[in-house]
Amino acid sequence: MKRTSIISILVIMAFAMMGFGFAMWSDTVAISASAQAGDLKFHYVSGTADSKDIGGDWTCDYGLGNVCVTPEGKDVGSTATSMEDTNGDGFQDKINVAVNNAYPCYFNDISWWVESTGSIPIIIQGAKLTWGGAEYDIKSGKLYILCQDRDNGTYNLFEVPSGQMGRLADYYEEVDGMIELKWGDNVGLQLHPHESVEQSFTFHVVQPAQQDTTYNFGLSIQGIQWNESPIPGHRP
Repeated sequence: MKRTSIISILVIMAFAMMGFGFAMWSDTVAISASAQAGDLKFHYVSGTADSKDIGGDWTCDYGLGNVCVTPEGKDVGSTATSMEDTNGDGFQDKINVAVNNAYPCYFNDISWWVESTGSIPIIIQGAKLTWGGAEYDIKSGKLYILCQDRDNGTYNLFEVPSGQMGRLADYYEEVDGMIELKWGDNVGLQLHPHESVEQSFTFHVVQPAQQDTTYNFGLSIQGIQWNESPIPGHRP
C-alpha cells in the first residue's frame, strides 16, 4: 500500500509538473513597445564663413595654381558671403557669394563650418552650385568654369575638360568663362551627431569677365544618412 501511495503521489506530481510546464510554454506575453525614428539635420554654422581676401587682393595662375598676393598690392575686388535657409527648416544650408568689383586675376578662398545636429550620422556626398538661377552638381577636386554669354547674357557651367588644361586662357575665351572654381573637401566623411567639419572652395576671376559687374553664385553641401550612402564613409 505504501508503495502504491508513493507511486500515485509521484504520478500526480509528474502531471502537475507537466501541466505547469505546458502552461509556461503556451502562455502569451504581450510586449508593448514604441520606436522613434531619428532625424537627419545638417547645416552651416552661423558666423564661421571666412575669406582669404581680408586686405590686399590675391591672385593666381589659370587653373588655380601659384596663389599669391597681387604684386601691385592692390585692394580693389571684394567678396561678400551670406548664409541661407533654403528649405525653411530653421537651419542654414547654403552659402551665397557676391564677387564685387571683380577684375581678371582676382582670387579668393572661402571656408566655413558645417555641423550634424540630428540624431543620425551623415556622410558628405558632394556639392551643388547655383549659378544664373540654375543648380549644378559639382564633384570634388574638379575644375569648373562659370560662363555667361557676352551677347545674350545666358549662363552655363562646365567641368573643364582635361584636354584643355594646357590652354585655359583660350578655352575660357571661347566659352565666355567668367570665374573658374574648385571645391573638394571631405567627400565620404562620416559625421556623427554634434560633430562639425570645415568646408572650402577657391575661385578665380578670368579674362572674359565684364567690368563693373557683381557676380553671384551659391554653394550647398550634400549629406545623406550613413546607411544609405552610395559611397563608403570614413571617420576623421
